[in-house]
Amino acid sequence: MATQVDKGFIVAAIDLGTTYSSHAFSYKSDYQRDPLHIHTEIWEAGNELSHKTSSVILLNPDKSFNSFGFEAEKEFTRMAEEENMAAEMLGEYYYIDSFKMRLYQETENDRVQNDIRRDTEVDDIFGKPISLVYLIETSILYLKTHLLDQLNSRGFDTTVTDVRWVITVPAVWTDQAKQIMRECAFKAGIPSNTLTLAYEPEVAALFCNHLPADQLRGADKDIFKEGERIMVVDLGGGTADVTVQEVSGDKMRSIFTVSGGPWGGSKVNAEFISFLIELFGNEVIRRLQKNDIEDYLELIREFEVKKRNTSKTQKGIDLSIRIPTALREKYEEFHQSDFKNAFTKRSRASNEEKEDVTLKKDKMNIKPDKVKRFFSKTISNITEHLTAITEQSNASVSAILMVGGFSECKLVSDAIKEAFPDHHVIIPMECDLSVIKGAVLYGHRPESITARYCHYSIGISLNKLYDPNEHVGATTFKAGKTVKCGNCFETFFRKGRIVEVGEKEAVEVHSDHRGSDREKWKYDVKEIEIFTSNNAHTKFVTDAGCNRHAIVTIDPPEGGWSQITDGKIEMEVGGTEINDFEFFNKL
Repeated sequence: MATQVDKGFIVAAIDLGTTYSSHAFSYKSDYQRDPLHIHTEIWEAGNELSHKTSSVILLNPDKSFNSFGFEAEKEFTRMAEEENMAAEMLGEYYYIDSFKMRLYQETENDRVQNDIRRDTEVDDIFGKPISLVYLIETSILYLKTHLLDQLNSRGFDTTVTDVRWVITVPAVWTDQAKQIMRECAFKAGIPSNTLTLAYEPEVAALFCNHLPADQLRGADKDIFKEGERIMVVDLGGGTADVTVQEVSGDKMRSIFTVSGGPWGGSKVNAEFISFLIELFGNEVIRRLQKNDIEDYLELIREFEVKKRNTSKTQKGIDLSIRIPTALREKYEEFHQSDFKNAFTKRSRASNEEKEDVTLKKDKMNIKPDKVKRFFSKTISNITEHLTAITEQSNASVSAILMVGGFSECKLVSDAIKEAFPDHHVIIPMECDLSVIKGAVLYGHRPESITARYCHYSIGISLNKLYDPNEHVGATTFKAGKTVKCGNCFETFFRKGRIVEVGEKEAVEVHSDHRGSDREKWKYDVKEIEIFTSNNAHTKFVTDAGCNRHAIVTIDPPEGGWSQITDGKIEMEVGGTEINDFEFFNKL
């Protein structure tokens, strides 16, 4: 007979990435014996096994779920190869990848001024629009269900409420983007009171803090000593996510603003696709995508695998990519020319002493210098950004910790080592699993992250007694015999401040309605407007860079509001989201 699992006895993490996704879990008993005893899934990728599956979703023509990950790739390829499956029929299905990046692209310029619409749509591989929120919700639902199936297969009767859920998010995301992720998780059946969002680079550092020193390549000393500052560089498929962490015992403190950009491995893939278009022509590649999708996907998939293993390129060995027969046929059909001419013309047009790409049988051999150019812009963006951070005195670090799947690429890691010769550049043995395993550890002990940096000022809008010295040029009004100033920004937490988890700030509020008709407002719902600002010294909510972030509604007490109401609004620093806000009525 299956044993009922105690509520909260399991912590499970979901990592929905731009390129790859996975889940992991551990039992409380495992964590107490050995925190690193974490169960990760094994996915079948053709003839290989992987701890992650691809972030690809396949939907039926009616937009219902078909499959996810490697299974979606396999099913889509199978349908494309069926003789009775016409291209028009295949085009009715929805095949989508890299959709998560849309939550970043809409907000990358400003962490406060953002407008991610919940009706945002993304295009599938055929150009058909589909709801972004629906894709995220459906993907989380699949990963959640898949994990619960794995738990139940072990003989435990496990339901969604028996688990503490952790979903990872980039630290550079705005609160709005995180809110959308939380809403999607709720729609996918994860109760909000069982869910925590975790910053990817933070939890990756937490995982590495638990690793033995011999599993941290590049570390010739203990980098997790008390007071040491470590720059964590999380390089994934979509973004580079950077934080600075300070070691405090067995805990971590975030002491510098999170930052980063869209400099993940997918940017290198985009450069490779641009190279294919340059070599064979845009129309040829477009026809390959439309009519021979399985060959196109295999071409990109092969490059995706080989780009991580660039150690051969560093040694001067060509990168060899198999050319699909369909690509040859499409080229000769469109250009009315022998396929070899694509390489001959490129050689003649090149000013280089040697050809940067050659054809040998069914393989395209790309010279190391050309391969490096696929990476050059992305690597430059990363190293320039890290340099800008290290040059700031309050971000002084002793080591750079590289995590995330893109960190496995030797071209990238060597470039960072070369750019920072005076720093220890450390890559953990399981850098691609650092985030998902760290998220499980964080779920067991959320207090492991003790402090965070305020990325913006946060406060509320209040009416204050008018002070001619402080409120210069402000609009005033009379309340009885008192002159007041409206739209004042009352700061709870100021931008740039290091706040401890659990830290509280409060403000006294006063409401006097003795001169008005009490029956009109006695049972009104009060609204507290929360504002955020990019400025550390904002005075008014109408100032540039200040935006309304949320509205908290407060129901009247039993019997309605009194004519004079005195209260206190208290805000508490929680986890990765604004979720602790209370109003205390003193009367």
